[in-house]
Amino acid sequence: MRFSNEGLGCWALAAIVTVACSGKLQNVGDINDAAGKGADVQAGAGANAMLLPNRDGAGGDATVLGGNGGQPDSPLITDVACEGCELVAEGSTIRDVATDADNVYWVEYGTFDDLGNYQDNGRLMSMPLAGGQPVVVADGLGGPTGVEVSSSHIYFAIERQPAPAIGGQLLRVPRGGGAADVLGDLPTQDFGAIFVFDWFERSFWVHQGVAYWLYNSVYRLPEIEEGPAPQFVVSGTTQFFGIFGDASNLYISTLPGISKMPYAGGEREDVITTPIVNLAPTYASFSSDGEYIYALDSGGAYDVSPAPSYVVRTPISGGAWKRLAEYPGRTTHLVLDGADYFVNPAVFAENVRVGCSIVQGRLGDSAAKTTLVTLPTSILETPAGNCMVPWAVSATSLYVSNAGSLYRVPRAE
Repeated sequence: MRFSNEGLGCWALAAIVTVACSGKLQNVGDINDAAGKGADVQAGAGANAMLLPNRDGAGGDATVLGGNGGQPDSPLITDVACEGCELVAEGSTIRDVATDADNVYWVEYGTFDDLGNYQDNGRLMSMPLAGGQPVVVADGLGGPTGVEVSSSHIYFAIERQPAPAIGGQLLRVPRGGGAADVLGDLPTQDFGAIFVFDWFERSFWVHQGVAYWLYNSVYRLPEIEEGPAPQFVVSGTTQFFGIFGDASNLYISTLPGISKMPYAGGEREDVITTPIVNLAPTYASFSSDGEYIYALDSGGAYDVSPAPSYVVRTPISGGAWKRLAEYPGRTTHLVLDGADYFVNPAVFAENVRVGCSIVQGRLGDSAAKTTLVTLPTSILETPAGNCMVPWAVSATSLYVSNAGSLYRVPRAE
């Protein structure tokens, strides 16, 4: 599940305490269920209550008991609604999920003590898609918030660097094991930007053994090389909002539109110069299948009403944006998998957003929609109403984190 995006908020954490990122590797079997557990969360309406923030008198406050410096260490969610939902791993403070053909991966942010001191216990985890025991890939990490995987490496982001550095870092570790390799700096709240788990969704791409990432400029690094790479694209005053790719090109979304650069080399070329109408670029989620560019138009959707978001597309060769499907409220993540797509629209009750959902749709059929999972409102949300629940898709399943645990949900047939 890719921020130098402005205008987004994220969950409240205790004051940043700079700690070391050891990146040490372990090959262990079972998760220690007691490790990394943080504060208990108690709802005023009973153990199974949906925990909703006060919004015009709706819902109730959650009481956090001890730990984590007065802040919850995991999403304020106590229930999952889905058909055939299966618990596959119990973790702690899960911030992002990713999959490849063989495994599911996730990162656990770590916990705080009663005085708000970070415990330096972030972890990178994996587990076979076919089932088995979760494995600790790396531990002692400084607040990991994102994960992505290629054929040779696991990439992850941390927001707590060793002193005296301030800010976040992008790291990677070989899938077969080895030392963590620091690739470069990333933005955090200290720099006026927001660093949450979906940095990878918007700002990272791997194609045929070359990794690309966005932080002010676009960087590239062949996976066989070590250390940070030279800048791949320098835009001057142009503000980048995200990168994505297809089989031939890397695409860069900017405020004026979308440009492309061939992987084989060449000049950057504008392919779309007319942005989506009313689209707030910081909330766009782009993808391409080589023929079309797909995106989410959530510019008119807000937290206070079920105004719609749209799945849209435009030919790469040029043309108007066409609406393919409509969803209520702000929708922020779009994932393509063949003819299927996945989005995370809001859930409304009497014009008040009360949670999030993850829906599977079909690109050629606007009515083909299957809600795979619904979740109550969580603390992993932005003030603008984005549902920041970690999730990723495999060939057969949806993997979603809820209250620190990982669930598997079958995809619609």
